[in-house]
This record gives sequence, structure tokens and C-alpha cells, in this order.
Amino acid sequence: MRRSRSILLGLPEKPVQEAYHDAHREVVGPPMLVVQSRMCVRSNESILAATHYRIAASRRRLNPAFAFAGSSDDDTHALVASIRARLTSGALFPIGSRVVAGYGSGHDCVVCRIAIGRIDVEYEIPLEKGVAVVAHLRCYVLWRAESTRRQALNQSASRPSPAA
Repeated sequence: MRRSRSILLGLPEKPVQEAYHDAHREVVGPPMLVVQSRMCVRSNESILAATHYRIAASRRRLNPAFAFAGSSDDDTHALVASIRARLTSGALFPIGSRVVAGYGSGHDCVVCRIAIGRIDVEYEIPLEKGVAVVAHLRCYVLWRAESTRRQALNQSASRPSPAA
């Protein structure tokens, strides 16, 4: 034979449904339940908004396209010097205006010669008939700036000087 919980705990015995309703009427009535539900919904909405913010912040921190993370001015100057020397020697060609960006393919960057990971952004510079080279965002920006600078210097050098 099964004994009720109130007998086992030494409490006065009440019918189960009556005890349930009495307890809920005293603690949480129907209007109070609605108020508590609305408060829970607001709390969950604020937690959800904070979560969305944290996710967006993490994406910004993890995506190298948003910033030059982990580099120093010395690294940048060394890379620019390398780009200038290779442009001068012809080992690196002046970059054109056409470029396609996408996720990394695992190929080495043409500028720094470091592999571009699958989570990194790579810039693909098409050469001719299906041939292309790839570069990191940072490398592409520096290569583009040096190519533009060299092109401007070459154009100013090729212009005839005004007669005095």
C-alpha cells in the first residue's frame, strides 16, 4: 500500500489537489504568474542581446580582415622593403586593379610566402587564362600601395619637365 508524502513527513493530510491549489494560490496567483512570465521574457531578451554582442565581438577579434593583429612596425617596414626590392628586381609584378577575395585555400602568399589558412581571408590576383596568385589582406594592401607609388613615380618621371 502506498502512503502519501504528508504522512511520511508527519504533516497533516490534505487531499493532493487541494494542497496543490492552496500552495499555488498563496505563492503564485494567476496575475502574479503573468507578471513573472513577462519578467522572465525580458530577462531572456537581455541575455540574448548580450550574447549576440559577444558573438559579434568574437568574430571581429578572430577575423584578420578587421585589424592587423600581432604585427609591429618593424615587421611592416621589413615587408615593405621586401616588396620594393622584389618589384625593382622583377621578382614581383606591379599589381593591377582586378582582385577577388575569399576564404584561404592553403596556398602560400606571393608576398610573404606564408600559407594562407582556410579561416583567413585571401586576395586572389588573376594573371592570365586561369593563372592567379594569392596574398594575405595585409600583404595585398602593402603590395597595392607600393605598386601605386611606383606607378605614380614612373608617370611623373616620364612626363616632360616644363621649360624654364
